[in-house]
Amino acid sequence: MTADEFFPSPFPPCGPSLLPASTVMLAVQLHFVFVVVAQ
Repeated sequence: MTADEFFPSPFPPCGPSLLPASTVMLAVQLHFVFVVVAQ
């Protein structure tokens, strides 16, 4: 599994407009931690 499979683009089309940048970055960090732990 690669990051590109989860995030084909840097952000979803409407992600940054709906969420604060800090929340988006936190979600991305938690996602990568989960991927590493899952492997």
